[in-house]
Amino acid sequence: MLIDREQKRPGTLHRVGGHPALDFANTISWRDTPHRLDHLQTPEDLVLWARQTDVPGMEPLPAFPAAAQALLGRCVTLRGAILEAGLALAAGREAPPAALSAILAAAAEAASHLRLIPAPGPYALRGRGLDSLPGLLAWSMLDLLRSDRLAGLKCCPAHDCGWLFLDTSRNRSRRWCAMASCGNRAKARQFRTAHRI
Repeated sequence: MLIDREQKRPGTLHRVGGHPALDFANTISWRDTPHRLDHLQTPEDLVLWARQTDVPGMEPLPAFPAAAQALLGRCVTLRGAILEAGLALAAGREAPPAALSAILAAAAEAASHLRLIPAPGPYALRGRGLDSLPGLLAWSMLDLLRSDRLAGLKCCPAHDCGWLFLDTSRNRSRRWCAMASCGNRAKARQFRTAHRI
């Protein structure tokens, strides 16, 4: 993971997931360690992350602080469901029904607010501001769950990572979320272990 341990940086996280829903799940760094860092702690963090996603119309925040905080809560709940489903599938298990239900519920709640826009190739889903983000991400995850790309879903094995990504390499040999970070650290550890006196 190519980020600074000292500071959350939702607008500059490297997108290694290969899919918007996976990149959203990856907004927690060092998830199962004492250094756990959540990059979506405030509604403003959502804006910074959304700007990075290339999804148009994702700002401004809802006008009232309570509404902005509620939006953050919906996004964090959805992120948990995407992460839970993704980790199970990457490990070769079925996604938990509760996680799938949460993703479906977010997609259904957003359906009346989303629009289909003509685009080169397939139509694109578009929302009306940041409030549409949970719905767009839920639909994105549903598309992934129903596609043959799901077979390439993996979880980075680094002990302090666990980010999700799609392995699109020709022979499905990609192991790390990013070779420049987790892969190189693992190689360095192996080298030190092999040359320990």
